[in-house]
Amino acid sequence: AKEYAQKALQGYQQIYSPTHADTLIAKWNLATLYSKRSRDDDARNLFEEILQAYREIYDETHPHILETISALAITLLNLNEYSRAIKMLQEAVGLAPQTLSATHPTFLALQGRLAHALSSVGRLTEAESLQRQILDTNLSFHPAPQPQSLVPALNLACTLEKLSRFEDARSEEHT
Repeated sequence: AKEYAQKALQGYQQIYSPTHADTLIAKWNLATLYSKRSRDDDARNLFEEILQAYREIYDETHPHILETISALAITLLNLNEYSRAIKMLQEAVGLAPQTLSATHPTFLALQGRLAHALSSVGRLTEAESLQRQILDTNLSFHPAPQPQSLVPALNLACTLEKLSRFEDARSEEHT
């Protein structure tokens, strides 16, 4: 699969400009394959190239930029570059409301990834606060149990357990 993705990228680079949508999609696909193969250094390099290209085309609050920051941050977390990942996600979460609603899936995903990153470095109180916000947002437009509200509830329960708040965690699991 990697070879085909590389050939597709090379073909797009020969036909189109480096910032053409098809070229960037081919780069994204290859970066994703690298990520799945634990070739996170290669994935990081491609996601950084994609982010730079998008920044030449779009405003910083464009969903393509926010989604690329999210993908790059996941890769950085895999590489144990927590500080950089957290900083990028915090900036993206701060910018996202300018173009995305509080219920937009990209915005919620950015918040979720930031909460995960904060939890990964032991900033559990901050992670808990963000996870509660995500859960409350999901429950406000999906009051009955939905997959969109179950995952945030479980993430919050795990954080509460890490904080040794077992009773709180148990009640969140039943949300």
